[in-house]
Amino acid sequence: MAAIDDESFVNATAEVHFGDEGSVVIRVTGEIDIATADIIRQAVAVATEPRPARLVFDLLAVDFIDSSGLAVLLEAAKTADSVRIDPASNIVRRVIEATGLSEMFGMGI
Repeated sequence: MAAIDDESFVNATAEVHFGDEGSVVIRVTGEIDIATADIIRQAVAVATEPRPARLVFDLLAVDFIDSSGLAVLLEAAKTADSVRIDPASNIVRRVIEATGLSEMFGMGI
């Protein structure tokens, strides 16, 4: 497990967990916005260095996401064969559904 955070931003953390069979989970807590997007990008870089077959974002503890956060997720989708969001907080689920990205991230409505 590798933890990615930045002491200047206390409102987001990202932990990378390497699993079996080429899957990697990035667990994010706090907010994903313009101020914290680089923290998540760093976690994605660590997680996708070995080009995993499956990248999973655990966003259950995320209480805010804006367009910068969506951009990070979309960028990450280019780095693995499969990208899912599971689980997701209610706010993340609503934003993903409102933007029409549910299917892309394996979040069936």
